[in-house]
Amino acid sequence: MDDNEREALTIMKKAYQDEIAYIMGVNNTDFSRFYWANKRRLKMYFIKIFDSSSIKISEKYIFFATKDTSDSIEILDFEKETHTFEFENISHNNQKVLNYLVSNKFLSKDIIPKIVPESINITFFVKNFDILTQSSVLSNCLKKFADAEYKKNS
Repeated sequence: MDDNEREALTIMKKAYQDEIAYIMGVNNTDFSRFYWANKRRLKMYFIKIFDSSSIKISEKYIFFATKDTSDSIEILDFEKETHTFEFENISHNNQKVLNYLVSNKFLSKDIIPKIVPESINITFFVKNFDILTQSSVLSNCLKKFADAEYKKNS
């Protein structure tokens, strides 16, 4: 793991923990509904995908986390591979995007049961900059993740 990945994971973990503290309040310590708060490990995926509506200064990514033995980040680029009519017509539905990536063998089908469903979301990064250095976008992905976990279990 390089320094950028280590720093990005630190930023993401802090954003996740801060959002949980905000949601639950300072006196509530029952974090059982939050996957990453319980010393479990996650692999964070950022997959660049095609988006015809993306403005030229941003790039579209699908983000999700899978259960793993250590915290890590995987960045994949399938923008060219997803530049198809079929993909463009399903790109508004996160689950269909994942199914497309698996059915076209861009992702292993073994990954699907490992995904923490509440983590799945679409995000945009500034084009031509290392995504691991875009801390506000990374943080936002994890805030959305924590929010979705809370809403699911409320």
